[in-house]
Amino acid sequence: MVGMMAIDSVDTNLLLVEASDLAAHPGALPESSVSDFLAKYPFPVLFSVLSTAETPELVSAIVNAVEKILQSPFGHSMLIGVLPYANAGLNAASPQIRRLACFSITKYLEDGDSSSVQTAADAGIMDPLLSTICDEDSSVAKEASDAIENLAKSSAGLEVIFGASQNSLKELAIHGSSLVQIRALSLAARIFGLSDVAAAAVQTSGILSVLEGQLKNSSDTLAQLNAFEILSELAETPAGARLLLAGTFVSQLVFWIQNAEVDSMVRSRSMQVASRLIKTISEPDALQIIDAIGNCLGRVENFARSSERWDKDEKDAALDALGQIGSFSHGAQVLLLRGARPPALYVVHSAFKPELAGIHALALIAGSEREDVLLNEQAENVLRDLIFDAIHVSSQKTLSNSLLHLLKQTAELRQAVYRLLVPLASRTWCLLEVSSNDGLVDFIVDSRIESSKQGMEWRHACCAALATGLRQAILSVRGDTLEKLNEAARRGPYLSKDHAQAIPVVATQERF
Repeated sequence: MVGMMAIDSVDTNLLLVEASDLAAHPGALPESSVSDFLAKYPFPVLFSVLSTAETPELVSAIVNAVEKILQSPFGHSMLIGVLPYANAGLNAASPQIRRLACFSITKYLEDGDSSSVQTAADAGIMDPLLSTICDEDSSVAKEASDAIENLAKSSAGLEVIFGASQNSLKELAIHGSSLVQIRALSLAARIFGLSDVAAAAVQTSGILSVLEGQLKNSSDTLAQLNAFEILSELAETPAGARLLLAGTFVSQLVFWIQNAEVDSMVRSRSMQVASRLIKTISEPDALQIIDAIGNCLGRVENFARSSERWDKDEKDAALDALGQIGSFSHGAQVLLLRGARPPALYVVHSAFKPELAGIHALALIAGSEREDVLLNEQAENVLRDLIFDAIHVSSQKTLSNSLLHLLKQTAELRQAVYRLLVPLASRTWCLLEVSSNDGLVDFIVDSRIESSKQGMEWRHACCAALATGLRQAILSVRGDTLEKLNEAARRGPYLSKDHAQAIPVVATQERF
């Protein structure tokens, strides 16, 4: 500890200025600057001033300076002397100081060797660090998670994280709030991806049983929905998806999607999570999920035809899930070629009813988010036939009339149709339909139609895609269709031909 005389002799105003200057230094700090600063203000002095600082400006200046110092080789070499202060800092009232404490531990453990883990354990840091992922300040909890991830790089650290402590990751996942559960399980997912040893530690810890238990608790819908929220968060990342695949979650998701007796919200969330996992799982599991979602949509369609009550949100969730699956080529081909009534059939029918979720899902299957838009020949033929079959039984009879009819609906529907036309412009059959209808082309190139930024951008993307498609296909089109589309694409999304830009005028001021 630093004596009171040493602390009293510190000019906090000067320290504020010098710490601020050091923190504001661009790039890496020169070693001479770090050593000179620490010679004048050693770590014990800095941490003692932090513990008594009365202004947030002084706290921020010291915290930012120390963070920058610890990233320098000279500061890093002195980290072991910081550990006792880091332990105290984990319990500080200021979130900035707590975050600094976590950052110090993160830097100390980044090499992942067992001796560092033992030194940190001897400093009494482990339990307070693990409990810090419960911190009410998300930046502190994130920094604590980074430190724990570094801790997991060694077998000794894994024993601490998944040991018998009341602050072990599993215990926090069991007894913490829903937010803490998400943090604990997300951290487990990150650790799972570090190494085979780490993955084995996560699996044997039983932490996944927390989620599995909540999913199986059919008497508590809120608990189930909370579990799905966590699953959804985990499924967003590759490491999280691999963690979920290590458990029984895929079979449970299929069960919930197929189960007509459960709450529709549970089925909807199951489909959402399953669609995010689809790229990671095995082919048989993927087909089970696709079949389950397709069957769910078929059940909803039957309800609609028989005038029975059905949940629109559930149908939208199913369409969105199929759209996500169809966003990559293999998924789209499976949706188009799976069985006599392929799942894509329900998407096409919904798109031309019209239903917003159906149009967006069809756009994804057609390739709106793919670099390689076109599918294999068989899938392309099915996509074309499904669309024309749906149009044939509609009141519009032709694709071009249907598209024009949809574009005259709400702004949301128009944007969805623009999004659909962008990938369809890579197909000759669509280009022929669009170019055969002057009214459709005139509507698309009319820059006055859209007033929102997003609408303008989608309309322009549609014009550009159609113009490019027609040029590349070398089709013989009617009149000045290609010229109109080229001009609309050239003007950009925001400039209307009929509304000239303001031109500044310079003139002599009249005097009175």
